[in-house]
Amino acid sequence: MDIKLRRTAYLALIGILIRTNTFPKVVEIVKEMTRAGHSLGVYTRALLIYRLGCARRPVCAAKIFSLLPDEQKCTATYTALIGVHFAAGSANKALKTYKSMQRTGKHPSLGTYNALLFGLEISGRLSEVETYRKEKKNLQNNGRSDETVSMDEKICDILFAGDMVS
Repeated sequence: MDIKLRRTAYLALIGILIRTNTFPKVVEIVKEMTRAGHSLGVYTRALLIYRLGCARRPVCAAKIFSLLPDEQKCTATYTALIGVHFAAGSANKALKTYKSMQRTGKHPSLGTYNALLFGLEISGRLSEVETYRKEKKNLQNNGRSDETVSMDEKICDILFAGDMVS
């Protein structure tokens, strides 16, 4: 029997499963949701990946990221995955994800640099911190206007503002 659900039903299921810490089921629901042609939305995608990382479920977070169609992988979702890798103690994977983000043409935002700086500092990779601090400063000094910053970059900045990255 083939059951078709609305996007809101999938999102409700995801919410219940997160609250009950049933994270592998969340991956299954996202897989079905994607297969049905529904999008999570930028904010929900990034927040879900980040939340799974906070719950010490980096494998689930990476699976969700890999399930996303390429056009739904944005600065916010890449940054969330970077944060997940750092939270799992995998600084090399985090930096590899950052490089992959750049190769795909996604622009890092201030939130991306916050995640990188925080992660590198807690990983004890202080020599690399200065490099990314300079890149962040260059981004700030370029005086990007609100019109040139994409919505997903703005969402990324909100999600990963300051020292709120864990």
